[in-house]
Formats: sequence, structure tokens, C-alpha cells
Amino acid sequence: MLFKKKNKIIKVIHYDGLKGFNQNYPCTIEIKDDIFEIKKIKPEMIVKLPKSKIIKIDSLRDNEFMQKYNHSNGTNNMKYYLIVTYKTDNEEKEIIFWGTAKEAIQFNKLKEQYNGNIENYIL
Repeated sequence: MLFKKKNKIIKVIHYDGLKGFNQNYPCTIEIKDDIFEIKKIKPEMIVKLPKSKIIKIDSLRDNEFMQKYNHSNGTNNMKYYLIVTYKTDNEEKEIIFWGTAKEAIQFNKLKEQYNGNIENYIL
């Protein structure tokens, strides 16, 4: 008997990068066949990002994230950030989420899966 692989849903908090999503508002991430789906909870809103547009996924502790993106020191050792870098037209953009140590394990698994969609390009 064959069983269909169930998609893993990760509960996260949206930090930045999505129109219609407030900062520090709960949402979920679900990886489907060829779609990275982000769903806002109440009122429901779904954003679909084709996996082919994802350049890389990074996972950073609060202090690492704050130093890299805000040039300040982080204060929360239990907070982890997930940074999804994707391409749209000729521009790179980022969607940023955060979670706790529990989600950090899932963030790191995503990071390992997305070593980057490297294509030919001209500098």
C-alpha cells in the first residue's frame, strides 16, 4: 500500500517582506510540490512562491540577524529568523519570518534543502 507524503506545515511569525501581512503576525509555511505557500491566519490570505524563484534560504539566531540586517545587537537568545531570498523579474527580494528554538530545527532543514537555484548569469 502506498502512502502519500504529507506536507509539513511550519508555524512562524511574519517579520517583513509580504504585502497584507502585519509585522509580528502569525502565519504558516507549507512546502507543496513546486510551491512555497505562506498562509496568514485571520483573515486568511495565501501567498504562493514558486520554488524555482527561491535563490536561497538562511536561518540565523536573533543576535546574528540583528547584526547583519539592523547593525545592532540582538537581545533574545530564543528567537530565530528564517530569511527566504527569491528573484522576481531582475530583482532579489526577501521574506523574513521568526520563530522559537522549536522552529529553528525546521528552519535549518529548509536551509539545507535550498542550497540555491544556481543558474547562468551575467555580472
